[in-house]
Amino acid sequence: MTERAIYAALLAALIPLTGCRSREAPTYPANYREYAYVTNGGSNTVTVLDVMNLRQDRVIPVGVDPTGVAVNPRRNEVYVVNTGSDSVSVIDAEKKAVVATISVRQRPYFMSVSPDGRRGYVADSGSNTVSVIDLDKRRVISTIGVGEAPGMAAIGA
Repeated sequence: MTERAIYAALLAALIPLTGCRSREAPTYPANYREYAYVTNGGSNTVTVLDVMNLRQDRVIPVGVDPTGVAVNPRRNEVYVVNTGSDSVSVIDAEKKAVVATISVRQRPYFMSVSPDGRRGYVADSGSNTVSVIDLDKRRVISTIGVGEAPGMAAIGA
């Protein structure tokens, strides 16, 4: 028996074991939605994708050259890091609109949010710092010097 014939026989034997029954899709409430936020550096916008219906929902203007995006695990907010305008745009995820802009240091690139949703940490690549943001007050409360051109900040437990 050739190697190919052995594989064909094994495949034929396994097909009845896997079954061909259809699997039902998960059921969600009618108003349930999931969204993805995509930064568009060339157009200074964020595209909101409706991932339940696989379509574009809307485009939101933000600051200049948006790069990083972070989601708050405790509140319905999305944060967009604007490298070209040295700021972070705060998007209310329910309204799907920018509700605040927070100034940070030079050429921010990426942001992480603490697990409790109270602090944001922005890697400021142009100033070799990390800006610490009080997300309740929407302002920088500290700046920490780090190595040259930091690109990402991540929160560890």
